[in-house]
Amino acid sequence: MKSRWISSEVTLGPVGRIVLTVVVLAPAIFGIFVSAVFFIFGVLWLFIVPMALRDIWRAVHIPGTGKPIDFPQDPTPPAPGESLHDRRPPQRW
Repeated sequence: MKSRWISSEVTLGPVGRIVLTVVVLAPAIFGIFVSAVFFIFGVLWLFIVPMALRDIWRAVHIPGTGKPIDFPQDPTPPAPGESLHDRRPPQRW
């Protein structure tokens, strides 16, 4: 299970995500609507904003949720004279 509202080692909590969203969007709004000199900067910033917002709002795995994965047992090495082609293939998950 994943959530966008918890913090982890590489993401911030909800307050940090909202603050960073405002910080990322402020130069774009200023560059496009307020100053003609910064119009080019604003247009370039619009290419950066989607990448930044994707990383800011990345979903984080909630530890302790979900079903654990059952990995198959390691096969034993082949006996002398036995080939790997003689064994039956592993079951699919």
